[in-house]
Amino acid sequence: KAPLVVLKPLAETQNAAQILGFFSGSKALWMYRHFQDVAVSKLRKSGMHNGIRDMQFMLEQRDSWRAEKVPEHIREMIARFYSPEMNPYDAAALYWYVRNNFLYEQGLDQSPDVMMCKYEDFVMDPQSSMREIYRFVGRPFPENDATERVHRASVGKGSDTPLSPAVVAVCEEMLARLDATYARQAAVAAPSA
Repeated sequence: KAPLVVLKPLAETQNAAQILGFFSGSKALWMYRHFQDVAVSKLRKSGMHNGIRDMQFMLEQRDSWRAEKVPEHIREMIARFYSPEMNPYDAAALYWYVRNNFLYEQGLDQSPDVMMCKYEDFVMDPQSSMREIYRFVGRPFPENDATERVHRASVGKGSDTPLSPAVVAVCEEMLARLDATYARQAAVAAPSA
């Protein structure tokens, strides 16, 4: 009966297309953030071994949600980098890569029901971003300030993250792809906004 139901199924990214197909009229907001900042944040919140454990689950425990629907070519790429003693920041950044790759594996980058949202742009101008999100979901923008607790403090905190050059190259390629998708959507939405 609620006019709007919001879910945050981070552990279900691999099933995003299925979820969108199941709930009639549903929309998805695909928020992404720079991989270096994500790596720092993930390890700070979940522990330094978290990213390595995620890689291990992906490669060795196929029944884990972390391994669910991970394509074989991505699994092979992860295996080239993985070792139990690997740089934990590399592992966290690669996990970011895998989760964001699901946008493309499921063709969601082409779906009119999926809106890209770049974290850095959101926190720099939360009012405009929220207005665009509300427009996308077809809801009126609330009169109260829904962005009063949004801050910029975390942007760039991972800029000196000790990542290996090979992992940086892989992640920069994905970030460029995400940025291009985001820019394409913004260009299409601009005339209608």
